[in-house]
Amino acid sequence: MDDFVVSFRRREFDDAELPAEEAVANSGEQEVDGPLPEAEAPSSVPAGAAAQAAKEQRRPRVDAPIGEPPPAPAGAVEERVALTTVDRYYLAWVEYQQQRGAEPNGDDLSKYLGEKGVVGRNGRAAAASTLRRYLLPFRIYSVWAEHRVRSEQPSLKAVAEACAARGVTLQHNEPITAATIAEHTADFERRWHAVIRHRTDAAAQSR
Repeated sequence: MDDFVVSFRRREFDDAELPAEEAVANSGEQEVDGPLPEAEAPSSVPAGAAAQAAKEQRRPRVDAPIGEPPPAPAGAVEERVALTTVDRYYLAWVEYQQQRGAEPNGDDLSKYLGEKGVVGRNGRAAAASTLRRYLLPFRIYSVWAEHRVRSEQPSLKAVAEACAARGVTLQHNEPITAATIAEHTADFERRWHAVIRHRTDAAAQSR
């Protein structure tokens, strides 16, 4: 649970990037790093604001209908809908699975980002060691987003149970609890809205 919480709290905003050394030092079994051209990334929101933020923002998941998310609710806060760098990693993670039918590991995702010409401020594709740290959070978010499609305030207990049913656990196979998810609900809600706005804008531009 330590690595999961740490990785979430160290989540970067739009142009943020971790030095290679730090990425390796903090890498676990799962990591991620680097931005996507048409995809985008997440920013953190104070964990304590989860309950209240859940009413102001939203976002989607991996096996859920990612290409066609429901319309953003009226009154969504504009400043909360901009994609962050990690949001872009997430979108690339989702896109990879949609195209290749399997979840990418850190090396796969790094290569995929490179193929799409997505590089960081250092001019290189996101390091696999950095990307791996985001894989578990992406899995948990994708389960949460699946429930978010059906309810504005997903049952945290139901989300935790769904994670357990799919074998999504913290380090050392510790179960993901409702309390763990509650700590990140605000950021999940922010990403939900950011992704919807991104897809809506992309669809409008393609017409």
